[in-house]
Amino acid sequence: MCDKIILEDQEYLLYCEPLEAFWDKFNPKPDFEPLHTACWRGYLASWTVQNDRLFLTGIETENANLDLVKVFSGKKTPIFADWFSGQLRIPKGEMTQYIHMGYESKYESDLYLFVENGTIVNDEFVNNL
Repeated sequence: MCDKIILEDQEYLLYCEPLEAFWDKFNPKPDFEPLHTACWRGYLASWTVQNDRLFLTGIETENANLDLVKVFSGKKTPIFADWFSGQLRIPKGEMTQYIHMGYESKYESDLYLFVENGTIVNDEFVNNL
C-alpha cells in the first residue's frame, strides 16, 4: 500500500515513505496498528508538491485520520516536509511488471524528484519501455 502524492493537479502513487524520516527520538512514531499485511507501518500519508516544495496533507490510520496540527505541534497545515531529504519515485503509466516486493514493480515510466530539506532541487524522467 502506497502513499499518494498530488503533482500538477493529478494524483499518483508514491513509491517511498518520506514520513518515516520524521520519526526519531525527538518525534517518536505513534504505535500505529497495521492497516493491512501490505502496510505494516500502520498509516498511509498524503502529499502534495507546491512551488517545488513537498507538503504532508494527511495521515490515514486504521481508526481515523490523524490531526496533523497535534502531531506536528501546532504547525499550520499542510505541513512543509523540511525533515525530508532524498529521492521520491513516482511511477507513471501502466504497470509493466508486478514484483511482490516493496516498491519493485515496474511501470512504463518513472518520475524521480530529488529533495533537500523539503525542497525539490532536481527531477529526472525515466522512460522504462
